Amino acid sequence: MAYVAIDCDGTITTRTDYPTIGELRPGCEKVLRRLVEAGHVLLLWSCREGPDLLAAINWLADHGLMFLFTDYNAHPQELLDLYPGRNPRKLGADVFIDDRNLAWIGAEFDWGVIEAELEDAGLLPRENQDLWDRARRLSEQIEDRGVNLPRDLAENHDKYFHNADL
Repeated sequence: MAYVAIDCDGTITTRTDYPTIGELRPGCEKVLRRLVEAGHVLLLWSCREGPDLLAAINWLADHGLMFLFTDYNAHPQELLDLYPGRNPRKLGADVFIDDRNLAWIGAEFDWGVIEAELEDAGLLPRENQDLWDRARRLSEQIEDRGVNLPRDLAENHDKYFHNADL
C-alpha cells in the first residue's frame, strides 16, 4: 500500500488557470480507480484552500471521484499516529502526481504515461498481466530449447517468410 498525493488543477483536470477547474483529463478516472483497487490511499494535494478547495471537492463529487480520496490537503490519520505531535506542512506521501513535476515541463500531462510508470514501479498490476506472463513463459520455453528467436528468424527468413516481400 502506498500513499499517493495527486494534484487537482492541471493534473486531474485540464485547466491550470486557477480558480477555473476545467474538465476531467482523459484516462484520469481509470488510473485513480485502479490505484484504489490496488489498495493505495489517494490524497488530494492542492494549493486550493477554503472555498476554492470546497469547489474542487464538489467538482470531484459531481464527477463521481470524491470518495476515491481519503483526505484533502491533509495527512491521513494513520500517518499522524506514527509521528505523535507532528503535523508538517509537507504532505506525507510515497508518490506525488502533479502536472508541475519536472518531467512535464513543456509537455502535455498524460495519464497514459502515468499509468505505465505506475505499472513499471509495481504500484499497479500490468493490464493484461496474464498475457505478459504467458508471453514470458513462452519466451523462456523457446530459450530453453536453445532457440534465439530473433536470430533464428533472421537466419531462416526465406523458410518462414517465403511469400513475404519485405
